Amino acid sequence: MTIAMDRVANDSHEKFLSAGVTLIAKRGIDNITVADISRESGFTRATFYSYFGDLDGLYADIWVLYGRVWLDAMSRDDVPYKSQEDQLKCFALLEIFITCKRKPSVLEVVLPSVATWWSDSTHGNKVLEARLAWTVAANIGVATSKHLAPAVGEVSDIISLIRAMPLEEEQLAGMGVPLNLSSAFIEANLDTPSPDSGNDEDKIKISTIEVVAAAGVADASMTRIARNLQVTTGSVYPRFKNVHEVIGESFSWSIERIVSDNTAAYFATSGNTDSYASVIVGSLSESRRAWRNFRLEMYLASRSHDALSKKMIPGLELSDAILAKFVRKNGIPDSFIDKVVGLMHALGIGFAVLQNAGIDTRSLEHRIPARYLVAAISKYGAQYEEVASAAGV
Repeated sequence: MTIAMDRVANDSHEKFLSAGVTLIAKRGIDNITVADISRESGFTRATFYSYFGDLDGLYADIWVLYGRVWLDAMSRDDVPYKSQEDQLKCFALLEIFITCKRKPSVLEVVLPSVATWWSDSTHGNKVLEARLAWTVAANIGVATSKHLAPAVGEVSDIISLIRAMPLEEEQLAGMGVPLNLSSAFIEANLDTPSPDSGNDEDKIKISTIEVVAAAGVADASMTRIARNLQVTTGSVYPRFKNVHEVIGESFSWSIERIVSDNTAAYFATSGNTDSYASVIVGSLSESRRAWRNFRLEMYLASRSHDALSKKMIPGLELSDAILAKFVRKNGIPDSFIDKVVGLMHALGIGFAVLQNAGIDTRSLEHRIPARYLVAAISKYGAQYEEVASAAGV
């Protein structure tokens, strides 16, 4: 191959990557085709297939090039995506990271890179593991849901608090954060919502959650929902007009039950700061997998689907109201209510993403950052500079 041909090949490869990043970020990963990317890049589909094989091959290459840098960025409290190009990369990598769970050839490059990043970043330090996971999960949750959930817009200050958490036991003790973790940890017993007895609509909603969790919103259909339920499509249509109606109603129906179950589980354990850690671990159980992935797919689809967004908003508003009452009962100052609600919302999303990417978020010592945040908020209030000073950062 001549030097000139090498340059053309390199140029076309880069143009495909750039086109992929732009289209994923602007349209969503499930709304683009090879033809779209070829048009955007200015090169042929034949050339695309020779490089990547299929769309998943393109997504894998994008992750290999930019994934580690993106993970490092997510570990900061001020995510440094200032230019439009960097913002597009952020959204594209977010979509690739979330959807890799249903794309085997993408997952096979994501898993080892995440494992290496996690090992290099934490060195087995349990406090650092918890701090890093909470920071990254919060940033991922904010990026995923800020277009729908206003409360997450209040989370940046709380993420700064998390990043300021000391790693040394003596420093934590000096802030009133005990690390006496010898007491038994009680995991909250949580499950995916179940249908009311004899309620066929509830059964259809459960089937919808399972189908969307496995395949995404774009590939969900009334036919797949019916087949998953082992009934005919005609059994579904009399109750719901179309697939987007049943998907939207399934979200509202399930999120109310999930949040209510979580708050009930909190008070069923010790009813203190450690109970929130118990709920986090329970929420990450295998029994909640379908719900977690359904919620992730809903957020991704809602970025490019206005009608779906509108159907999700009432459920989100209701869940935030439930969480606000719960947080207020636990003595959090009024000025921090929205911030803490936003954090809980963001962490639920982010931990699910990290769990799918191979990080065992269930085994992390969530009691440490939970205790620290309550102590930091109670002691310092809005004086974040004092928190950072006490943490030595």
